[in-house]
Amino acid sequence: MRKTFLLNDKSFFYLFLGAIFIRVIFFVVVTKSQPQGLGNEVNDGIHYLKLAQSLITHQSYAIQYPNGEVKDFFRPPAYPIFIACTLLIDKTLQVLIYLQILLSASTVLCIAYIAKYTFKAKNYLLPGLLYAIEPNNIAYCTYISSETLFVFVWITAVYYFFKAWQEKKSLFLYISGFLFVLSLYVRPIAQYSLYLTLFFVAYGIYKHIFKVKHILVYAIVILMLPSIWALRNYVHTQHFVFTAQKGWQALFFYCASVEQHITGQGFEETQIQFFNRYPTQYIKKQNITVTDTTNLLTLTNAITFEDDVYFQKEAKKYFLSHKMDFVRSFFKGSAYMLFGVGNWTWESYLGSLQKRGLKQVFDEQGFWQKIKHQFIRQSVPQTMFRVLYFIFLVFVYTLFLRNLYAFRRNISVYFLLSLIVYMMILVAIVMENRYRIPIIAMMLTLTFYDLERKR
Repeated sequence: MRKTFLLNDKSFFYLFLGAIFIRVIFFVVVTKSQPQGLGNEVNDGIHYLKLAQSLITHQSYAIQYPNGEVKDFFRPPAYPIFIACTLLIDKTLQVLIYLQILLSASTVLCIAYIAKYTFKAKNYLLPGLLYAIEPNNIAYCTYISSETLFVFVWITAVYYFFKAWQEKKSLFLYISGFLFVLSLYVRPIAQYSLYLTLFFVAYGIYKHIFKVKHILVYAIVILMLPSIWALRNYVHTQHFVFTAQKGWQALFFYCASVEQHITGQGFEETQIQFFNRYPTQYIKKQNITVTDTTNLLTLTNAITFEDDVYFQKEAKKYFLSHKMDFVRSFFKGSAYMLFGVGNWTWESYLGSLQKRGLKQVFDEQGFWQKIKHQFIRQSVPQTMFRVLYFIFLVFVYTLFLRNLYAFRRNISVYFLLSLIVYMMILVAIVMENRYRIPIIAMMLTLTFYDLERKR
Protein backbone atom coordinates (compact mmCIF):
# COMPACT_ATOMS: atom_id res chain seq x y z
CA MET A 1 0.00 0.00 0.00
CA ARG A 2 1.44 3.34 -0.97
CA LYS A 3 2.02 5.91 1.73
CA THR A 4 -0.02 9.02 1.20
CA PHE A 5 0.02 10.75 4.57
CA LEU A 6 2.66 13.33 5.42
CA LEU A 7 3.71 11.74 8.70
CA ASN A 8 4.09 8.32 7.07
CA ASP A 9 6.13 9.53 4.11
CA LYS A 10 9.47 10.75 5.41
CA SER A 11 10.53 12.26 2.09
CA PHE A 12 7.52 14.59 2.08
CA PHE A 13 8.01 15.35 5.75
CA TYR A 14 11.65 16.33 5.29
CA LEU A 15 10.77 18.41 2.21
CA PHE A 16 8.15 20.25 4.27
CA LEU A 17 10.57 20.89 7.14
CA GLY A 18 13.29 22.01 4.74
CA ALA A 19 10.98 24.53 3.08
CA ILE A 20 9.99 25.92 6.48
CA PHE A 21 13.64 26.12 7.59
CA ILE A 22 14.69 28.09 4.47
CA ARG A 23 11.86 30.59 4.92
CA VAL A 24 12.33 31.05 8.65
CA ILE A 25 16.06 31.69 8.20
CA PHE A 26 15.32 34.20 5.46
CA PHE A 27 12.71 35.95 7.62
CA VAL A 28 15.08 36.13 10.59
CA VAL A 29 17.77 37.66 8.36
CA VAL A 30 15.26 40.17 6.94
CA THR A 31 13.95 41.32 10.31
CA LYS A 32 17.42 41.47 11.81
CA SER A 33 18.76 43.56 8.91
CA GLN A 34 15.72 45.84 8.71
CA PRO A 35 13.60 45.67 11.89
CA GLN A 36 11.33 48.38 10.51
CA GLY A 37 10.59 46.17 7.52
CA LEU A 38 8.69 43.47 9.42
CA GLY A 39 6.02 42.29 7.03
CA ASN A 40 7.50 44.39 4.21
CA GLU A 41 4.40 46.42 3.37
CA VAL A 42 4.82 46.39 -0.39
CA ASN A 43 2.37 47.38 -3.09
CA ASP A 44 -1.09 47.63 -1.45
CA GLY A 45 -0.06 45.72 1.68
CA ILE A 46 -0.72 48.73 3.90
CA HIS A 47 -4.33 48.77 2.69
CA TYR A 48 -4.79 45.09 3.45
CA LEU A 49 -3.53 45.81 6.96
CA LYS A 50 -5.85 48.81 7.42
CA LEU A 51 -8.83 46.78 6.25
CA ALA A 52 -7.95 44.07 8.76
CA GLN A 53 -7.63 46.63 11.54
CA SER A 54 -10.95 48.18 10.55
CA LEU A 55 -12.64 44.77 10.72
CA ILE A 56 -11.39 44.37 14.29
CA THR A 57 -11.94 47.86 15.65
CA HIS A 58 -14.95 49.10 13.64
CA GLN A 59 -16.48 45.84 12.31
CA SER A 60 -16.45 47.59 8.93
CA TYR A 61 -14.80 46.59 5.67
CA ALA A 62 -13.44 50.07 5.00
CA ILE A 63 -10.31 52.18 5.19
CA GLN A 64 -10.48 54.51 8.18
CA TYR A 65 -9.38 58.12 7.61
CA PRO A 66 -9.41 61.09 10.02
CA ASN A 67 -12.45 62.56 8.23
CA GLY A 68 -14.36 59.27 8.06
CA GLU A 69 -14.22 55.90 6.35
CA VAL A 70 -14.21 54.83 2.73
CA LYS A 71 -15.81 51.44 2.11
CA ASP A 72 -13.66 49.17 -0.03
CA PHE A 73 -15.18 47.70 -3.18
CA PHE A 74 -11.78 47.11 -4.74
CA ARG A 75 -10.19 44.29 -2.73
CA PRO A 76 -11.96 41.00 -1.96
CA PRO A 77 -12.16 40.13 1.75
CA ALA A 78 -10.34 36.81 2.27
CA TYR A 79 -6.82 38.16 2.82
CA PRO A 80 -7.85 41.06 5.12
CA ILE A 81 -9.90 38.56 7.18
CA PHE A 82 -6.85 36.27 7.30
CA ILE A 83 -4.72 39.17 8.58
CA ALA A 84 -7.40 40.17 11.09
CA CYS A 85 -7.42 36.66 12.58
CA THR A 86 -3.66 36.84 13.15
CA LEU A 87 -3.90 40.35 14.64
CA LEU A 88 -6.25 39.00 17.31
CA ILE A 89 -3.36 36.80 18.44
CA ASP A 90 -0.38 39.06 17.76
CA LYS A 91 -0.26 42.76 16.85
CA THR A 92 3.37 42.63 15.68
CA LEU A 93 2.54 40.66 12.49
CA GLN A 94 4.96 37.85 13.32
CA VAL A 95 2.12 35.31 13.56
CA LEU A 96 0.93 36.46 10.12
CA ILE A 97 4.36 35.95 8.59
CA TYR A 98 4.95 32.56 10.22
CA LEU A 99 1.54 31.35 9.05
CA GLN A 100 2.41 32.48 5.53
CA ILE A 101 5.67 30.57 5.83
CA LEU A 102 3.66 27.45 6.69
CA LEU A 103 1.34 28.07 3.73
CA SER A 104 4.29 28.52 1.36
CA ALA A 105 5.86 25.29 2.65
CA SER A 106 2.49 23.54 2.23
CA THR A 107 2.43 24.70 -1.40
CA VAL A 108 5.75 22.92 -1.80
CA LEU A 109 4.03 19.73 -0.67
CA CYS A 110 1.06 20.21 -3.02
CA ILE A 111 3.42 20.59 -5.98
CA ALA A 112 5.29 17.41 -5.05
CA TYR A 113 2.01 15.54 -4.50
CA ILE A 114 0.72 16.53 -7.95
CA ALA A 115 3.99 15.42 -9.56
CA LYS A 116 3.81 12.05 -7.80
CA TYR A 117 0.14 11.13 -7.88
CA THR A 118 -1.07 12.88 -11.03
CA PHE A 119 1.92 12.42 -13.33
CA LYS A 120 3.41 9.36 -11.57
CA ALA A 121 6.85 10.97 -11.51
CA LYS A 122 9.64 8.90 -9.95
CA ASN A 123 11.57 12.11 -9.33
CA TYR A 124 8.58 13.76 -7.63
CA LEU A 125 10.60 15.54 -4.93
CA LEU A 126 12.44 17.71 -7.48
CA PRO A 127 9.44 19.98 -8.31
CA GLY A 128 8.79 20.56 -4.62
CA LEU A 129 12.46 21.21 -3.93
CA LEU A 130 12.66 23.74 -6.75
CA TYR A 131 9.68 25.66 -5.36
CA ALA A 132 11.19 25.43 -1.88
CA ILE A 133 14.23 27.41 -3.07
CA GLU A 134 12.51 29.74 -5.58
CA PRO A 135 13.54 33.26 -4.42
CA ASN A 136 10.37 35.21 -5.23
CA ASN A 137 7.97 33.07 -3.24
CA ILE A 138 10.44 32.90 -0.34
CA ALA A 139 10.55 36.70 -0.21
CA TYR A 140 6.83 37.29 -0.69
CA CYS A 141 5.75 35.00 2.13
CA THR A 142 7.42 37.56 4.44
CA TYR A 143 5.40 40.43 2.93
CA ILE A 144 1.93 41.73 3.70
CA SER A 145 0.88 40.49 0.31
CA SER A 146 -1.85 38.12 -0.86
CA GLU A 147 0.43 36.07 -3.17
CA THR A 148 1.27 33.34 -0.65
CA LEU A 149 -2.32 32.67 0.44
CA PHE A 150 -3.56 32.84 -3.15
CA VAL A 151 -1.00 30.38 -4.52
CA PHE A 152 -1.60 27.91 -1.69
CA VAL A 153 -5.37 27.92 -2.23
CA TRP A 154 -4.96 27.85 -6.02
CA ILE A 155 -2.52 24.91 -6.14
CA THR A 156 -4.58 22.99 -3.58
CA ALA A 157 -7.63 23.50 -5.81
CA VAL A 158 -5.66 22.15 -8.78
CA TYR A 159 -4.58 19.14 -6.70
CA TYR A 160 -8.17 18.27 -5.74
CA PHE A 161 -9.33 18.75 -9.32
CA PHE A 162 -6.77 16.20 -10.50
CA LYS A 163 -7.70 13.91 -7.61
CA ALA A 164 -11.39 14.12 -8.57
CA TRP A 165 -10.51 13.30 -12.17
CA GLN A 166 -8.34 10.31 -11.30
CA GLU A 167 -10.55 8.79 -8.59
CA LYS A 168 -13.86 9.80 -10.21
CA LYS A 169 -15.14 11.19 -6.91
CA SER A 170 -17.55 14.13 -6.96
CA LEU A 171 -16.65 15.18 -3.41
CA PHE A 172 -13.10 16.09 -4.50
CA LEU A 173 -14.57 17.99 -7.45
CA TYR A 174 -16.76 20.09 -5.15
CA ILE A 175 -13.83 20.73 -2.81
CA SER A 176 -11.82 21.91 -5.81
CA GLY A 177 -14.64 24.23 -6.91
CA PHE A 178 -14.92 25.69 -3.41
CA LEU A 179 -11.16 26.31 -3.30
CA PHE A 180 -11.16 27.96 -6.73
CA VAL A 181 -13.88 30.31 -5.45
CA LEU A 182 -11.88 30.92 -2.28
CA SER A 183 -8.89 31.91 -4.44
CA LEU A 184 -11.19 34.47 -6.08
CA TYR A 185 -11.95 35.90 -2.64
CA VAL A 186 -8.19 36.25 -2.12
CA ARG A 187 -7.41 37.80 -5.51
CA PRO A 188 -10.00 38.67 -8.17
CA ILE A 189 -7.62 37.59 -10.94
CA ALA A 190 -9.12 34.10 -10.55
CA GLN A 191 -12.60 35.21 -11.66
CA TYR A 192 -12.68 34.02 -15.28
CA SER A 193 -10.66 30.87 -14.57
CA LEU A 194 -13.77 29.50 -12.84
CA TYR A 195 -15.52 29.26 -16.19
CA LEU A 196 -12.42 27.61 -17.64
CA THR A 197 -12.58 24.85 -15.03
CA LEU A 198 -16.28 24.41 -15.84
CA PHE A 199 -15.31 23.55 -19.42
CA PHE A 200 -13.04 20.73 -18.22
CA VAL A 201 -15.73 19.38 -15.91
CA ALA A 202 -18.05 19.27 -18.93
CA TYR A 203 -15.35 17.38 -20.84
CA GLY A 204 -15.19 14.97 -17.91
CA ILE A 205 -18.85 14.12 -18.54
CA TYR A 206 -17.98 13.35 -22.15
CA LYS A 207 -15.18 11.03 -20.94
CA HIS A 208 -17.55 9.40 -18.38
CA ILE A 209 -15.49 10.73 -15.46
CA PHE A 210 -18.35 12.80 -14.04
CA LYS A 211 -22.12 12.77 -14.36
CA VAL A 212 -24.43 15.58 -15.43
CA LYS A 213 -25.54 16.16 -11.84
CA HIS A 214 -21.90 16.73 -10.88
CA ILE A 215 -21.44 19.58 -13.32
CA LEU A 216 -24.72 21.12 -12.13
CA VAL A 217 -23.59 21.09 -8.50
CA TYR A 218 -20.12 22.33 -9.50
CA ALA A 219 -21.66 25.16 -11.52
CA ILE A 220 -23.82 26.15 -8.53
CA VAL A 221 -20.72 26.22 -6.31
CA ILE A 222 -18.61 28.42 -8.59
CA LEU A 223 -21.48 30.72 -9.60
CA MET A 224 -23.36 31.12 -6.30
CA LEU A 225 -20.51 31.51 -3.81
CA PRO A 226 -19.02 34.61 -5.52
CA SER A 227 -22.50 36.14 -5.55
CA ILE A 228 -22.38 36.46 -1.74
CA TRP A 229 -19.81 39.25 -2.01
CA ALA A 230 -21.51 40.67 -5.09
CA LEU A 231 -24.70 40.91 -3.02
CA ARG A 232 -22.81 42.87 -0.35
CA ASN A 233 -21.68 45.30 -3.04
CA TYR A 234 -25.23 45.56 -4.38
CA VAL A 235 -26.56 46.51 -0.93
CA HIS A 236 -24.10 49.41 -0.75
CA THR A 237 -23.90 50.51 -4.40
CA GLN A 238 -26.79 48.95 -6.34
CA HIS A 239 -24.19 47.15 -8.49
CA PHE A 240 -24.23 43.34 -8.42
CA VAL A 241 -20.53 42.95 -9.25
CA PHE A 242 -17.75 41.13 -7.37
CA THR A 243 -15.18 43.96 -7.37
CA ALA A 244 -14.63 47.36 -8.99
CA GLN A 245 -11.40 46.15 -10.58
CA LYS A 246 -12.19 45.26 -14.17
CA GLY A 247 -11.88 48.75 -15.64
CA TRP A 248 -9.16 49.72 -13.17
CA GLN A 249 -6.96 46.80 -14.20
CA ALA A 250 -7.57 47.43 -17.90
CA LEU A 251 -6.78 51.14 -17.79
CA PHE A 252 -4.26 51.60 -14.98
CA PHE A 253 -2.30 48.38 -15.49
CA TYR A 254 -2.63 47.17 -19.07
CA CYS A 255 -2.99 50.54 -20.81
CA ALA A 256 -0.55 52.24 -18.44
CA SER A 257 2.02 49.52 -19.14
CA VAL A 258 1.66 50.12 -22.89
CA GLU A 259 2.00 53.87 -22.35
CA GLN A 260 5.14 53.23 -20.32
CA HIS A 261 6.66 51.26 -23.19
CA ILE A 262 5.81 54.05 -25.62
CA THR A 263 7.12 56.96 -23.53
CA GLY A 264 9.96 55.21 -21.67
CA GLN A 265 8.77 56.64 -18.36
CA GLY A 266 8.57 54.70 -15.10
CA PHE A 267 5.46 52.67 -14.41
CA GLU A 268 4.47 54.50 -11.24
CA GLU A 269 4.94 57.86 -12.97
CA THR A 270 2.72 56.68 -15.82
CA GLN A 271 0.02 55.50 -13.41
CA ILE A 272 0.00 58.91 -11.72
CA GLN A 273 -0.42 60.61 -15.09
CA PHE A 274 -3.29 58.25 -15.94
CA PHE A 275 -5.04 59.02 -12.68
CA ASN A 276 -4.93 62.72 -13.53
CA ARG A 277 -5.93 62.06 -17.15
CA TYR A 278 -8.87 59.82 -16.18
CA PRO A 279 -10.03 61.20 -12.81
CA THR A 280 -12.45 59.31 -10.59
CA GLN A 281 -15.63 60.92 -9.27
CA TYR A 282 -13.90 61.38 -5.91
CA ILE A 283 -10.96 63.19 -7.52
CA LYS A 284 -13.34 65.48 -9.42
CA LYS A 285 -15.38 66.34 -6.32
CA GLN A 286 -12.32 66.99 -4.18
CA ASN A 287 -10.43 68.72 -7.01
CA ILE A 288 -7.38 66.57 -6.30
CA THR A 289 -4.18 66.32 -8.35
CA VAL A 290 -2.34 63.04 -7.89
CA THR A 291 1.33 63.76 -7.21
CA ASP A 292 2.81 60.57 -5.75
CA THR A 293 2.15 56.86 -5.29
CA THR A 294 1.04 57.29 -1.69
CA ASN A 295 -1.70 59.62 -2.83
CA LEU A 296 -2.54 57.21 -5.65
CA LEU A 297 -2.97 54.23 -3.32
CA THR A 298 -5.19 56.28 -1.03
CA LEU A 299 -7.44 57.25 -3.92
CA THR A 300 -7.68 53.64 -5.11
CA ASN A 301 -9.98 52.93 -2.18
CA ALA A 302 -12.41 55.59 -3.36
CA ILE A 303 -13.04 53.89 -6.72
CA THR A 304 -16.74 53.29 -7.35
CA PHE A 305 -18.47 50.97 -9.79
CA GLU A 306 -19.43 54.01 -11.85
CA ASP A 307 -15.74 54.86 -12.04
CA ASP A 308 -14.99 51.32 -13.14
CA VAL A 309 -17.49 51.47 -15.99
CA TYR A 310 -15.91 54.76 -17.06
CA PHE A 311 -12.44 53.16 -16.92
CA GLN A 312 -13.63 50.26 -19.08
CA LYS A 313 -14.82 52.63 -21.80
CA GLU A 314 -11.58 54.62 -21.76
CA ALA A 315 -9.48 51.44 -21.78
CA LYS A 316 -11.38 50.21 -24.84
CA LYS A 317 -10.70 53.48 -26.65
CA TYR A 318 -7.01 53.29 -25.74
CA PHE A 319 -6.75 49.69 -26.94
CA LEU A 320 -8.37 50.43 -30.30
CA SER A 321 -5.89 53.22 -30.94
CA HIS A 322 -2.80 51.24 -29.77
CA LYS A 323 -3.38 47.69 -31.01
CA MET A 324 0.15 46.96 -32.20
CA ASP A 325 1.62 48.64 -29.13
CA PHE A 326 -0.35 46.16 -27.03
CA VAL A 327 1.08 43.22 -28.98
CA ARG A 328 4.65 44.46 -28.59
CA SER A 329 4.10 45.25 -24.92
CA PHE A 330 2.70 41.78 -24.28
CA PHE A 331 5.84 40.07 -25.60
CA LYS A 332 8.10 42.46 -23.71
CA GLY A 333 6.10 41.94 -20.55
CA SER A 334 6.13 38.17 -21.00
CA ALA A 335 9.93 38.19 -21.31
CA TYR A 336 10.30 40.15 -18.10
CA MET A 337 7.65 38.23 -16.19
CA LEU A 338 9.18 34.87 -17.07
CA PHE A 339 12.87 35.79 -16.91
CA GLY A 340 13.02 38.85 -14.64
CA VAL A 341 15.62 38.01 -12.01
CA GLY A 342 15.52 41.11 -9.85
CA ASN A 343 14.15 40.84 -6.32
CA TRP A 344 14.26 43.91 -4.11
CA THR A 345 14.43 42.10 -0.79
CA TRP A 346 17.11 39.59 -1.73
CA GLU A 347 19.32 42.17 -3.38
CA SER A 348 19.00 44.65 -0.51
CA TYR A 349 20.72 42.10 1.72
CA LEU A 350 23.27 41.00 -0.86
CA GLY A 351 24.77 44.43 -1.28
CA SER A 352 23.79 48.02 -1.82
CA LEU A 353 20.42 48.12 -3.56
CA GLN A 354 20.09 49.26 -7.14
CA LYS A 355 16.41 48.83 -8.00
CA ARG A 356 16.48 48.37 -11.72
CA GLY A 357 15.02 45.64 -13.92
CA LEU A 358 14.09 44.85 -17.50
CA LYS A 359 11.50 47.64 -17.60
CA GLN A 360 14.27 50.17 -18.16
CA VAL A 361 16.59 47.77 -19.98
CA PHE A 362 14.20 47.41 -22.93
CA ASP A 363 14.64 51.07 -23.78
CA GLU A 364 18.44 50.98 -23.92
CA GLN A 365 20.50 50.61 -27.08
CA GLY A 366 22.55 47.53 -27.81
CA PHE A 367 21.96 43.86 -26.97
CA TRP A 368 25.08 43.44 -24.83
CA GLN A 369 24.31 46.67 -23.01
CA LYS A 370 20.93 45.19 -22.10
CA ILE A 371 22.55 42.00 -20.83
CA LYS A 372 25.10 43.96 -18.83
CA HIS A 373 22.52 46.16 -17.15
CA GLN A 374 20.28 43.19 -16.36
CA PHE A 375 22.94 41.09 -14.64
CA ILE A 376 25.93 43.20 -13.62
CA ARG A 377 25.11 44.80 -10.26
CA GLN A 378 26.97 46.99 -7.80
CA SER A 379 28.18 44.04 -5.74
CA VAL A 380 29.44 40.55 -6.56
CA PRO A 381 26.74 38.78 -4.46
CA GLN A 382 24.00 40.68 -6.32
CA THR A 383 25.45 39.73 -9.69
CA MET A 384 25.85 36.09 -8.66
CA PHE A 385 22.27 36.05 -7.39
CA ARG A 386 20.90 37.29 -10.71
CA VAL A 387 23.00 34.92 -12.83
CA LEU A 388 22.11 31.89 -10.70
CA TYR A 389 18.44 32.90 -10.65
CA PHE A 390 18.42 33.13 -14.45
CA ILE A 391 20.00 29.65 -14.73
CA PHE A 392 17.38 28.37 -12.29
CA LEU A 393 14.54 29.74 -14.45
CA VAL A 394 15.99 28.33 -17.66
CA PHE A 395 16.28 24.92 -15.96
CA VAL A 396 12.66 25.05 -14.77
CA TYR A 397 11.26 26.07 -18.17
CA THR A 398 13.35 23.48 -20.00
CA LEU A 399 12.02 20.63 -17.85
CA PHE A 400 8.51 22.00 -18.08
CA LEU A 401 8.56 22.11 -21.89
CA ARG A 402 10.11 18.64 -22.05
CA ASN A 403 7.34 17.14 -19.92
CA LEU A 404 4.68 19.21 -21.65
CA TYR A 405 5.57 17.32 -24.81
CA ALA A 406 6.04 13.97 -23.07
CA PHE A 407 2.58 14.14 -21.45
CA ARG A 408 0.83 15.73 -24.42
CA ARG A 409 -1.88 13.04 -24.38
CA ASN A 410 -2.69 13.64 -20.70
CA ILE A 411 -5.78 15.82 -20.10
CA SER A 412 -4.21 17.10 -16.85
CA VAL A 413 -1.51 18.81 -18.91
CA TYR A 414 -4.11 20.69 -20.95
CA PHE A 415 -5.85 21.78 -17.76
CA LEU A 416 -2.56 23.11 -16.34
CA LEU A 417 -1.58 24.74 -19.61
CA SER A 418 -4.94 26.50 -19.95
CA LEU A 419 -4.57 27.99 -16.45
CA ILE A 420 -0.98 29.07 -17.18
CA VAL A 421 -1.99 30.74 -20.46
CA TYR A 422 -4.93 32.38 -18.68
CA MET A 423 -2.61 33.87 -16.07
CA MET A 424 -0.07 34.91 -18.69
CA ILE A 425 -2.65 36.82 -20.72
CA LEU A 426 -3.90 38.67 -17.64
CA VAL A 427 -0.61 39.66 -16.02
CA ALA A 428 2.32 39.50 -18.47
CA ILE A 429 1.88 42.95 -19.95
CA VAL A 430 2.33 44.61 -16.53
CA MET A 431 5.95 43.39 -16.31
CA GLU A 432 6.00 42.45 -12.62
CA ASN A 433 7.87 39.25 -11.88
CA ARG A 434 5.86 38.73 -8.67
CA TYR A 435 2.95 37.75 -10.93
CA ARG A 436 5.09 34.80 -11.99
CA ILE A 437 4.64 33.13 -8.58
CA PRO A 438 1.37 31.26 -9.33
CA ILE A 439 2.51 30.56 -12.89
CA ILE A 440 5.80 28.99 -11.87
CA ALA A 441 4.03 27.02 -9.15
CA MET A 442 1.83 25.40 -11.80
CA MET A 443 4.78 24.86 -14.13
CA LEU A 444 6.74 23.15 -11.38
CA THR A 445 4.17 20.38 -11.07
CA LEU A 446 5.56 19.22 -14.43
CA THR A 447 9.19 20.03 -13.67
CA PHE A 448 10.65 16.63 -12.87
CA TYR A 449 13.12 14.44 -14.69
CA ASP A 450 12.40 10.77 -15.35
CA LEU A 451 14.71 8.80 -17.64
CA GLU A 452 11.80 7.30 -19.54
CA ARG A 453 9.27 9.70 -21.02
CA LYS A 454 5.69 8.83 -20.21
CA ARG A 455 2.84 9.40 -22.57
